[in-house]
Amino acid sequence: MTTFNVTSTMCLITWSPVNNTQLDPDGHVLGYNVYVAFANSNSKPQVEKVEGRTSFNTTISGLEEFTQYNITIKAFNLYGEGNASKYSFCYTEEDGM
Repeated sequence: MTTFNVTSTMCLITWSPVNNTQLDPDGHVLGYNVYVAFANSNSKPQVEKVEGRTSFNTTISGLEEFTQYNITIKAFNLYGEGNASKYSFCYTEEDGM
């Protein structure tokens, strides 16, 4: 996973597809849930649902400026979510004066 701060309130997150070894057609990946939470906080994360097997990026907006966020991703299928990815961080920019 790679994260980029786009603006003071927006981050772009990109990732690689999961390696799905399920033989069951219902087990194929239907999309990804991207979890965004304040770093070093127990706050409830914001969830961005990215549907489709071929979408591997999303832009999260409405973030606070000059703030660090923890990002994790979970693939999902008909049965639910898979394991979480390793954490990545996004740092939003500080607005100019």
